[in-house]
Amino acid sequence: VHSLTVCQRDEIAARVRAAIPTMLNGGNGRDDGNDGDGGGGRNDRDGGGRGNRDGRGRRLLGTAPEQHDELVRGGAIGGCIRYRGSAGGRKLQQMTSRGDAVGGLVRLSFHDAGTFSLDGTGGRPDGCMLLDEADNGGIAEIQQIVEDIYLEYQSVISRADFWALSANVAIDEALPNGVTREIPFRWGRVDADSCEFDAGKLPDSEGNLASVLAWAVDQLGFTEEQTVALMGAHTLGRAAPANSGYDGEWVPADAVFDNEYFRDLVGEPWDRTENDFTNLGINRITHQWNDGGRMMLTTDMVLAFDLGDTPNTGNPDRCGGNANCQPSSLRPHVDAFRQSNEAWYDVFFPAWQRLQDLGYAEGDLKELDQCNASAPVAPTPSSGPRTAGWLRSSALIAVLAANAFGLLLLL
Repeated sequence: VHSLTVCQRDEIAARVRAAIPTMLNGGNGRDDGNDGDGGGGRNDRDGGGRGNRDGRGRRLLGTAPEQHDELVRGGAIGGCIRYRGSAGGRKLQQMTSRGDAVGGLVRLSFHDAGTFSLDGTGGRPDGCMLLDEADNGGIAEIQQIVEDIYLEYQSVISRADFWALSANVAIDEALPNGVTREIPFRWGRVDADSCEFDAGKLPDSEGNLASVLAWAVDQLGFTEEQTVALMGAHTLGRAAPANSGYDGEWVPADAVFDNEYFRDLVGEPWDRTENDFTNLGINRITHQWNDGGRMMLTTDMVLAFDLGDTPNTGNPDRCGGNANCQPSSLRPHVDAFRQSNEAWYDVFFPAWQRLQDLGYAEGDLKELDQCNASAPVAPTPSSGPRTAGWLRSSALIAVLAANAFGLLLLL
């Protein structure tokens, strides 16, 4: 890749934007009681209903692969999108809402970058991911759904750049009505042939506050304030048990990028519970904090509350709302962000750009070139993926060989 122009960036972004499903049923933003988050295009919180429900209020989780072995497309790409195949021995989940789509694209870029390490032992945003890692459960699905778009443009953009751009498009799509924020994008990320340095570099969702800070501050180099801001990305999407061993949305309107995550983290009562999803291929007991159909991970709770060294055992086992839990050392940042969207955005967006740039020296990433009127914007579609080791999962490679399209889900 020698250059990437503004026009090429805009065309690729438009393709990704069009690929984000609006509803399970190809919804149009109306609140008819069946469509969950009710949003099409830009979002507000008046769309009605909780996301990821069918007309009878049931959660629409994925089912066994043999029941969803065909790719179904409605319209350009919306409607009911199912998967073909599996990764890491776990069942893939059906994407059921707009929140799944935007949350999954953000997670794809976040996990690509989150393996960086200041000591040089980790990865960086490089278009390479260990799909067999438990922390990456479900990412294969969102990767598959945008892979066809990437393959059309691989002569002008790396996979790492494409994942970063796609996440930026998702965040922009999820901003509330009337909110605009520039999300800077530079190109030049290099795809890796091996993901071996990524192993064990993502945070443990069962961890205490010290483990969160060890990852975000010591490993990645962020401040504590930036750490809390980046965790706010959990306002998008949901967790599905067959992907991660956790179950639920963080917030009801999980396709809107605002500070409800922070408001609910402090304002709602959360009860710790234990999950056993071994029947879905999850090989450990997990813990989450529930309030009705919503949930927080332990790594979310420790941002606001002092849960000690062993947050998944003993007391406190109920925090938030009127529960009497001591605040954590990071609570001032949580309080600042829950009181103001703008205060959160002002910290999040610079930190997000830095996250996507981790591991690249000054000058490695370049500004976009101006459009070249004499050259076509769209490259010639490729006949297939590159042979480099961009994903270390034989199961997914087999999927892409059969049909390079699938589905997603967050966490």
